[in-house]
Amino acid sequence: MMTDSQNMNREGEATAEPSGRPKGGVITAPCDPKVNPTQWEGEATAEPSGRPKGGVITVPCDPKVNSTQWEDEATAEPLGRPKGATNPRKRPIHGVYQTRDHATIVFLTVCTKDRVKWLADSTVHDLLLDVWQNAQGWLVGQYVIMPDHIHLFAGWNGGKWSLETWCQFWKARFSVAHNNPTHQWQSGHWDTRMISYDQFVAKWEYVKNNPVRHKLVSHSYEWPFQGKLHEFGSW
Repeated sequence: MMTDSQNMNREGEATAEPSGRPKGGVITAPCDPKVNPTQWEGEATAEPSGRPKGGVITVPCDPKVNSTQWEDEATAEPLGRPKGATNPRKRPIHGVYQTRDHATIVFLTVCTKDRVKWLADSTVHDLLLDVWQNAQGWLVGQYVIMPDHIHLFAGWNGGKWSLETWCQFWKARFSVAHNNPTHQWQSGHWDTRMISYDQFVAKWEYVKNNPVRHKLVSHSYEWPFQGKLHEFGSW
């Protein structure tokens, strides 16, 4: 008979290590703080601060915030796990580890409230560019504005602003200038730090083809609501 500590549903077939973290760094699900107080991403070894080496964050286990849900927009399978998804989340888990020795570049997704489709508009596009240019805590690189969400890459500009503060700032500035109470943002955002140039290139290749996958255009270059504001430095 399995004990309570053994009766944990792990994604995949990884065997638990003594620390409670499955081999290979696969995240434990569901989240149960009585059994598994900390969820891990990646295989990095924890430093004394509690943050794994390499900037991979330790995720507090809180079922109110972080139960069992999955990243990306994949269609859920019968067991509740989207096809191809590898990272269980219910809400965004923020906390980008900013480093000065190399570029801190994050892939960011921001959605409209209730996924109302109001973003794909030339006036909205122009205003977003103006707001981003004046929010210099983080610099916007490549971006794609879809009807109900935005994908962009943001690079830390070396200041004191966290990604969360910066994102809240430009969304608020946009809303004030746009002055349309029916056009609202979803609270929060999704962010993923890019750990290599190859990952960045692959992610951009996927993202820029979103309008094609959504059958909005035949070719990615035909979508007018995309571009690049800043070129990121060395990796």
